[in-house]
Amino acid sequence: MNIPSTPGSDIIMSTTLLSYYEAIEKASADMLEAARTGDWDAVVKLEGACAVLIAQLKNAAQGSQLARNEAKEKSRIMQRILLNDAEIPCVINAIFARIGIGEFVIRINNRKLLQGYLLDQGLTAEGVGAALKVIDAIEKVSRERTVADLSAQAGIDAATAERIVDLVTRPVTIADLRAIEGGELYREGLDELGQVADGLAAFQVPAHHVTPKPLNMPL
Repeated sequence: MNIPSTPGSDIIMSTTLLSYYEAIEKASADMLEAARTGDWDAVVKLEGACAVLIAQLKNAAQGSQLARNEAKEKSRIMQRILLNDAEIPCVINAIFARIGIGEFVIRINNRKLLQGYLLDQGLTAEGVGAALKVIDAIEKVSRERTVADLSAQAGIDAATAERIVDLVTRPVTIADLRAIEGGELYREGLDELGQVADGLAAFQVPAHHVTPKPLNMPL
């Protein structure tokens, strides 16, 4: 991707933003192909590459917007990415079922949903970053420690921390999440997660084999 090193016109900036989505789609497609061939080292590397691209996209998108025609192309790209996101667990499910490893759960996530929920609880952008680090370690420490760390590191009161911990630990469904009146980012993440869930159902992946992460819930 050729990213201009100096400020350009709105059109150049917009095209640059679209190129990030295209690069993420390419990495997503490559990840799916690696999963199909059983190259799990490549899957892990490409997952990391996607994470880097998404972080770069967030930085590039600050104060910039796609043109209307490019916004439509972005929507088409996102549809293809979400389809890839659904098919990768389908490949994993088929492999695990074939080798007979017993009961298993494949975890999927959409970070926007959790970030949006945290913002809706009044956290600052900096507080969201701190909260995500605490939540990522939630299975390694006690609930009490998690609540305390959230309060201290994300700058929130104990009641808000308890509410957040409750959401990320109790079993809930997509329908339960849809009942939460979230903001724009939360709804965007929920919509994308729902599309992946619909894709998994279309690929006939058993619902009890899939759970979103870090929200510990069955679909």
